[in-house]
Amino acid sequence: MSLANENANLASQETIRVLFCCNPSYYQHLAVTLVSLLENNKTNRFELHLILSGRSSSLETRLWRSLHSFSNFTLEIHDFALSDYAHFFVDNHVTVDTYSRIFAAKVLSPDIDKILYLDSDLLVLDDLRDLWTTDVSAYAAAAVPEPYGLFRREALGIPPDRPYVNAGVMLINLVRWRADGLPERLARFIETHGSSLWYWDQDAINANLYDAILPLPCRWNVQAQVYKLKWRRYRNSESRIREACRRPAILHYSTAEKPWRFRAIVKKKLLYFEYLAKTDWRSANPLRLAWYHIPEFYLDHFLSRFGVDYTLILRVLRRVRRMAGQGLAVIKRSWITNPKGDIPPTKQMAGDG
Repeated sequence: MSLANENANLASQETIRVLFCCNPSYYQHLAVTLVSLLENNKTNRFELHLILSGRSSSLETRLWRSLHSFSNFTLEIHDFALSDYAHFFVDNHVTVDTYSRIFAAKVLSPDIDKILYLDSDLLVLDDLRDLWTTDVSAYAAAAVPEPYGLFRREALGIPPDRPYVNAGVMLINLVRWRADGLPERLARFIETHGSSLWYWDQDAINANLYDAILPLPCRWNVQAQVYKLKWRRYRNSESRIREACRRPAILHYSTAEKPWRFRAIVKKKLLYFEYLAKTDWRSANPLRLAWYHIPEFYLDHFLSRFGVDYTLILRVLRRVRRMAGQGLAVIKRSWITNPKGDIPPTKQMAGDG
């Protein structure tokens, strides 16, 4: 497509509004997400919104430098003090910033009627136009069902015929959120249920909106861990999940095992580093990298040039070591019970004659 045709296409299409919520410590990963978004959507124009609980001028400068080669976007930063919600329950790798998304209807301008929320630990690998044009006028949001969250339905009182969705990618109908007072309703639910919310605001969203969520095709939120599914547990959805894994539109590193952590065993990990190399953080070292890991670090980099993930090799070696250990344990038990290796009497008798 020529530059003139591309500009004409941009001018004729509706701008896609996208929301991110994080704190400055996550800017490296936000930059990776943004670069993947803009690079794979060059025929779309974006209005990007970022809700922040804190500011860092130096990190913001690096973020802007990461995006300097793109011209099809605007970015607006919204300050949002989370001090009133510091008591919201968090644990593991999650910070209180995860709750910012439920307040989008209050923070963003009333003129914005719909927005696509994206987590900052994902890669956008395809055109988002079809997702953006999904009709959510009769729903509070649209999201992809969560394969790992089925057990939460019973705990949260969700009927078995309704999905439990992953909130990392949500097309949000802000008009309905404002009309129904959903930010306040969800905040009260979170305060009431606290640590019983295994998946924080995601549990709250599902518990309160299960009858107002439009399920999306799996390819709009393919979690990296889904590539390791034990398929026999998901026979009803196996074919559509497998197809989504073949052609993911959005790849989501949704667990505590992030690709930027040294030795993290994450499927599709190398894709993260492909986009990281296009940001101002291209020289950043993985987290938890100590001096004695340097040989492994360089081996990992060398193998990655050939599309080989070193951490997956580690996984195989660990499995082999575990199997070898189990085999040695069996031999040891056998030697303890029968140190001379004598044939049991029953087998001697069976062999007689």
